[in-house]
Amino acid sequence: MKQMEDQITYELKLPAKRGRPSLGNPKTAAQRKTDQRKREDAEIWQNPDNPDFSNISDAGLIAQFSGRKATHSVAEKAWLELGRRRGFVTG
Repeated sequence: MKQMEDQITYELKLPAKRGRPSLGNPKTAAQRKTDQRKREDAEIWQNPDNPDFSNISDAGLIAQFSGRKATHSVAEKAWLELGRRRGFVTG
């Protein structure tokens, strides 16, 4: 930007910003994490007898046997899945 009295300097056209356009109302990290936890809980509790832990994060698995809403069978399956991911359990 130039001063109004300046008659010599040309006004420069700035290129458009690069990258993804702003959404206008971004979420905080805490809001995104809350949404992730809600999605993981919904996936697990759709079928509590045979939960699918393949899309659940390690933190989500730990939450399943740490007492949030854990039943014994879900907690045991979460524990086995975590062991499988870490290489402690095979099969």
